[in-house]
Amino acid sequence: MTKLSRKTILVTHADHPVGRAAALACSEAGARVLAHYEPAYSSGDALAKDLGLPAGDTIEADLHIPEHPINLWNAALDRAHRIDGLVNLSGIYKPSFMNGGDLMWMESWRRAIQVNLTAVVDLCRAAEPHFRANGAGVVVAASCPSDQETGGALDAACVAARGGLVSFCRMLSRAYWQESISIYALAPYEADLTLAPERRGGMHDWVRNTPYPSVRDAETTGKLIAMMCAESAPAYAELWHDSKLMRPENQLPLAANS
Repeated sequence: MTKLSRKTILVTHADHPVGRAAALACSEAGARVLAHYEPAYSSGDALAKDLGLPAGDTIEADLHIPEHPINLWNAALDRAHRIDGLVNLSGIYKPSFMNGGDLMWMESWRRAIQVNLTAVVDLCRAAEPHFRANGAGVVVAASCPSDQETGGALDAACVAARGGLVSFCRMLSRAYWQESISIYALAPYEADLTLAPERRGGMHDWVRNTPYPSVRDAETTGKLIAMMCAESAPAYAELWHDSKLMRPENQLPLAANS
């Protein structure tokens, strides 16, 4: 059973299906959940009622605005003073208008990358010194494909952000595993393991022996995220856990064509 008693977890995009499921799963495991929401999509009172949280434990921030991720982290610290885990959700669908005019393309790309990658990175950057000072911390960065994705050019920025998020988490895991800061990256369907390794691109060096999850349903994804926060995810779980897999003695040899 996942246990998070006496832990405080900040969950971003708790007003979206995966964020809501993660917030509920963490709360059911005993954590105090600080639930972020986008003001364009929800209200604090409605979200608190939906999640069964005190009204003061919901935090508004528009993560499309560059300074708001840092403001969100600081607001969470004002409420809790200590945060043990950050559930950093991406995968908010924003179409990229590659075939539109230049200004339309640039603005659509900027908005998608800001909310799905830059804001995630900013929150990780804000959390790192806090976790280091407290001697431990967990980051779960999840980018689950949206049902709105078309499989075409409109998805360009969202797919690019997903790949960037996984690469960023990989770098963090190498940098911080000795600091007792655990990084989990969850990006279902980011790699197709039915392909031969040489056809998977530069990511196959770490995914080739790790099957990906079938976790499109939000409830299952939320439960897996809670397990990651409790650092009790089973070894067979389809995820990438830095503090175990990235220690030098456990690293897989890179393929010759990586």
